[in-house]
Amino acid sequence: MKIKICGLSTKEAVDTAVESGVTHLGFILSPSKRQVAPEKILQITNDVPKTVKKVGVFVDEPIDFVKKAIQVAQLDLVQLHGNEDMNYINQLDISVIKAIRPDQEFKEYEDVILLFDSPQAGSGQAFDWDSLVTSGLKNKFFIAGGLNPENVAAAIQHFPNAYGVDVSSGVETDGIKNLTKIKNFVQNASLSSSKQLFIEFLRITK
Repeated sequence: MKIKICGLSTKEAVDTAVESGVTHLGFILSPSKRQVAPEKILQITNDVPKTVKKVGVFVDEPIDFVKKAIQVAQLDLVQLHGNEDMNYINQLDISVIKAIRPDQEFKEYEDVILLFDSPQAGSGQAFDWDSLVTSGLKNKFFIAGGLNPENVAAAIQHFPNAYGVDVSSGVETDGIKNLTKIKNFVQNASLSSSKQLFIEFLRITK
């Protein structure tokens, strides 16, 4: 199970996430209260292990801006939250996560990692998990929207075939990343994922 902390902007939060066992670090490069410059991303991730992936989050940005940010920040993936289509995505020589609403059509996004988010991304509001049917879905997918240390285990149990979970405001206090919440989120997600793997192992061995 992949675990992504998004909206990071300080080295302290990055280091805490990495030390806790996160697999993906998310940085917002489009206008937002959590926006961070590509140069700062490079600065606060200069000692992050290669096994931890750096994700740049963009919303309907010019393709040249995205390509430049990938180079400067040395990103491993980009996450797109706007109206970007496959013509846009195909211009990027990097893995892509496409954020969509659970009620949105997503069949066009082939070979793209999906991220199911609330209609208002970053709001801290969860969507109706029962409204999303993932059986038969070929894409890898993240679950986001309203996750926090208290409900991430339930989300993983509800979506046992999810590729990962993603959180931003759910590990904040008054809009600032809370280091204890980051640790608790990663710990609870890791524990729940391990339980799901064990349950699947028992099912197979029976």
